[in-house]
Amino acid sequence: MSKVVKKQMIKELSSKYKSLNNWVMVNYQGLKAREASDLRSHLRNQGVKMNMAKNAVISFTFQDVGWEKAKEIIQGPVALVYGEPGSKSDDPITISKSLVTWKTKNADAGKMLVFRGGYTEGRYVSATEVSQLASIPPREALLGRLAGGFKSPLTRLAWALDALPQKMARLVGALAEKKK
Repeated sequence: MSKVVKKQMIKELSSKYKSLNNWVMVNYQGLKAREASDLRSHLRNQGVKMNMAKNAVISFTFQDVGWEKAKEIIQGPVALVYGEPGSKSDDPITISKSLVTWKTKNADAGKMLVFRGGYTEGRYVSATEVSQLASIPPREALLGRLAGGFKSPLTRLAWALDALPQKMARLVGALAEKKK
């Protein structure tokens, strides 16, 4: 690859990566072309993108973007997996879950896909943390739990307030019965 082509690739990737808030780097060594294509297709269906490039190009791109620390995790053939900025898929949990889902569906090929680390909300995360992110429920489920948590005490209060007049009516009825 000529220097001109490399410089152009670095320029294009830098402009794309500058706006990223969340990404995961994976090592895909050992994946066959068909498996890599299947992975890309799976990720695309989730709204997640994957870029593969030579390590030197990725390294220079990271330097250009200001992610020098991330250069440490570039080992072997690596790919950057990310969601489109501002979209529903620009979420570290969604990105991690998409990768883990593919790994579990494709057991043999999934062993070849190794988390190297990532970047989320301004900080670098380890490969272990990326795996842990995949176990967190999606944002919508967490918001649903939170809403349910708020709703539960209000529901109990409504039941209690509704029960007071009924208890009072039974008490008055019992007193009236007792006086007879």
